[in-house]
Amino acid sequence: MPAFNALVESYRCTHETAKAHVESVAPRGMPHSHPGADGHGASEQSISEEWRAMSDPHDFYLLMRKHGKSRQELYRCVEPDLAREVAADSLMDVLTESKMRDVSLAIFVSNAGCVQISTGKVEKLARDAQYLNVLNKQYRLHVEHERIDRCWIVSKPSDCGYVTSLEVFAKDGQLILQIYGQRAEHEPEQPGWRVILAGCMSL
Repeated sequence: MPAFNALVESYRCTHETAKAHVESVAPRGMPHSHPGADGHGASEQSISEEWRAMSDPHDFYLLMRKHGKSRQELYRCVEPDLAREVAADSLMDVLTESKMRDVSLAIFVSNAGCVQISTGKVEKLARDAQYLNVLNKQYRLHVEHERIDRCWIVSKPSDCGYVTSLEVFAKDGQLILQIYGQRAEHEPEQPGWRVILAGCMSL
């Protein structure tokens, strides 16, 4: 800490007067389908094969970029064991079951500037006329019911088997949030998390 504090002091400005100027960010454009880099459109079979060949869930972004497709466009190209649309109200079911079964979650909420990741068990869950609310001591999550349009269960390869998420989308196609079963890096997915998602797929 002494070395860090000395570094801060060495760069400290003694005459800061300007205020930060903040501008609104325009909504992110959604990718649309276009032929692949080789000039030919990819078949659904080839996209599925590329998906299954991934070794890390983060490779999914490269797949999106390569084929110029949004998340949901890719989901519609692959077999249901990789991506399956489920009921739009699945978010409440998954959170409720996670709380009942004492399963820890990793919840990803992103915007144009950052990704917020909240981990742990659901301590308190409430639903009112407008919002679905997770009311934990360390974080809060508030999702407007009316903004939810579609939910998908998505499985991606990793170095220790497939990892599965519930992904929630708004009416404009934007991703609202992703939920995974909490796990340590290089460890397999919790069996309890898979049981919860299997329940959604059977509805």
